[in-house]
Amino acid sequence: MDIAIIFIPVIIPTIIGVVILTLYQKDKSSILAGCFVLKSVVEYILLWIILILFSNSNLQQSLSSLLLISPSFFLTTSIVIIFRKFFKNDRFALLLLVGDLLRWFHILVMSFPATRDIWAETLLIFPSAYAVMVLVIVIIRNLLFKKSLIIQYKTKRIYERNSKKGGENWAY
Repeated sequence: MDIAIIFIPVIIPTIIGVVILTLYQKDKSSILAGCFVLKSVVEYILLWIILILFSNSNLQQSLSSLLLISPSFFLTTSIVIIFRKFFKNDRFALLLLVGDLLRWFHILVMSFPATRDIWAETLLIFPSAYAVMVLVIVIIRNLLFKKSLIIQYKTKRIYERNSKKGGENWAY
């Protein structure tokens, strides 16, 4: 078995998902991001199990799209139910969901025999690319959040200093 089949779609997202969950465990949106990244690993493993179990059966050929999309559906639905309050207010959560739905579409396209040969390599790259994108967004998002906290703290200190001196309270 080629090492790329295991390494690229499983190991890289697993490492990135664990890094997101450990470094950013105080931020609930980052926990959601880590869950979406690790979901892709579980989904990939389930896809391989489905392909191995139903590779020679007529059932697999007649229901291939449904069989391949079912792990994605159940795992995404579980994450959306668990983190449902984030999808109301957090655009980052919606961005993660849209990225996940693009992965669903990719798997659906891959289930058709005509496109499977053309786009087979992208099935290996897509989970890792998604994980790297999510990691970059989480890092940028947390850096911007820390920067906004520093600005708020400095603004508050200026406001307090001016109010003690009897000056104008120009900072909000």
